[in-house]
Amino acid sequence: MWSRSRWWPATLAGQFLVLQLTVLLAVVAAASMVSVQQSDADFRDTRGARLRAAAESMANIAAVRDPYLEGEVADRRASLTSYTQQVRTNVQASGVYLTDPDGVVLVSSDFGGRERRIDLDDSTVQQLRTWTGDVDDFGTASIAAQVPIIDDGGNLVGIAMVAEEYPTWSERARSVLPDLLTFAGLGLGLGVAGSFLLSRLIRRRTRGLEPAAIAALADQREALLHSIREGVCSRWRTTARSRCSATAHAS
Repeated sequence: MWSRSRWWPATLAGQFLVLQLTVLLAVVAAASMVSVQQSDADFRDTRGARLRAAAESMANIAAVRDPYLEGEVADRRASLTSYTQQVRTNVQASGVYLTDPDGVVLVSSDFGGRERRIDLDDSTVQQLRTWTGDVDDFGTASIAAQVPIIDDGGNLVGIAMVAEEYPTWSERARSVLPDLLTFAGLGLGLGVAGSFLLSRLIRRRTRGLEPAAIAALADQREALLHSIREGVCSRWRTTARSRCSATAHAS
């Protein structure tokens, strides 16, 4: 039986079942969010290490360092672009950049971002320290590794950056979907079964009576007890509790 609200059951057992199912669905939704966030952290750890290794290799290879040391980056831009494209393909990155000490792009694997400044807001690369973290890759949220290119005198002459775009929410959800469906389905199934059995138990203990019917019976009993002129007391067999009419109390 259902109440005036189309989706709200009128029975106590039904209401209890709906409430428990709502809680279970909320728990499953929260677990889904945690799983997606965990996959995001795993992506950051695994991909960050690989991007860092690629950027360090690129910053220290002679084919990249020599043009910086000799001041011939612009003259060798074609060969450097080819090398950045090779690095991007090898590590499956979304962008590979070679910049000047201020972060202005001189060479790019996809010819994008040239003469624009890479995101160095949180980076320590200008302090000659390799850095890995989240960046804005010209409008795209990405994880990147930034490595300083240093001359023989220990001065910063350029920056090598390898970046990879974060997967979309749908891609991250698909990556955790198989395991999530297994555990969420099992938990939801057990929860539904438990909620149904508990609602049946409540209905059995109340002999199928709903709260309104129980309240009506209590009111009728109270009215009947107080309508008798003689003093009357009732006593439960299983407990020491008793109930007396007003006449019995007066006497």
